[in-house]
Amino acid sequence: MTTPIEAAFDMQRTAIEATQSATRRNLETQKAALDAMTEGLEQSRTLADRNAELSRKAVHAMIDGLETTMPEEAGDVDFAEMRRAVDEEFETATASQEELLSTMTRAMEESTATFDAYADSYADAVDNAVEMFIEQHERVEAGVVEAGEAIDDAAN
Repeated sequence: MTTPIEAAFDMQRTAIEATQSATRRNLETQKAALDAMTEGLEQSRTLADRNAELSRKAVHAMIDGLETTMPEEAGDVDFAEMRRAVDEEFETATASQEELLSTMTRAMEESTATFDAYADSYADAVDNAVEMFIEQHERVEAGVVEAGEAIDDAAN
C-alpha cells in the first residue's frame, strides 16, 4: 500500500521527469526550426533563380515588342546590344544574389551545427542532473518512509 508520503514523492519525481521530457522536446523543436530555416534559404535560391529568369524573359519580350513596333524612321537602335546589356545586368544581379544566398546558407548551416552540438550537450547535462536528483530523491524518500514507520511503530 502506498502511503501519502510515498505518493507525494512519486508526484515530485513525475513532475521532474515531465520537465526533463519537455526540455528535450523543446530542444528538438528548436533544432527542427533551424533546419527548416536552412531549408527555406536553399529553396529561396531556387525561387530567386526562377524569378530572375522570368524577369529576364519579360524584359526581352518588351524589347521584342518595341523592336516590332518601332518605325524605321525612328533611328538606328541596336536591339541586339540592348538584349546583351539586359543579359549582362541579370547575370551580374543573379551572381550577387547567388553569392549572398550561399553565404547565408553556409552561415545558417554552421549555426545549426553549433546549436545542435549545444542542444545535445545541454540535454545530456539535464539528463545527468535529473538522474542524480532522482537517485538522491529516492534515498530521501526511503529515509522519510523509514522514519515514519519507526514513529508509527513507537506509537503503537
